[in-house]
Amino acid sequence: MMQIKKTSRFAAVDKPSRKSIAKTDESSGQAASPFAIKPPDALRAITERKSRQLKEWQKLAILQRALEPYASEAKEHLPPDLRQVEEKVRQRMLEEGFKEEIAAEAGDETVSAILDTRSKQKQHS
Repeated sequence: MMQIKKTSRFAAVDKPSRKSIAKTDESSGQAASPFAIKPPDALRAITERKSRQLKEWQKLAILQRALEPYASEAKEHLPPDLRQVEEKVRQRMLEEGFKEEIAAEAGDETVSAILDTRSKQKQHS
């Protein structure tokens, strides 16, 4: 067995890494969602780093980067009215002179707020 020194610890090469959460689907060869099997374990694997202490905003940044590939897929499943609202908010932000990243984030936040409101309304009815 070959040992590779990684920071201050040793990691075995022939053992699967616990932090590796991106599995490939054998039939398609594409990456499967990290939340397909055990969502809490996937979140824990993404956000926990034993070699150093991370601040909360750093953990959130790691999580956000890990979930980026699945965000576009999730947007495809939005209802048409929400997609239109998101696009209008994004366009308006661009017209106001904001950067594309900020405009896209504003559209995402708008959709998130609408979905949250709808779910709360369903709970109360």
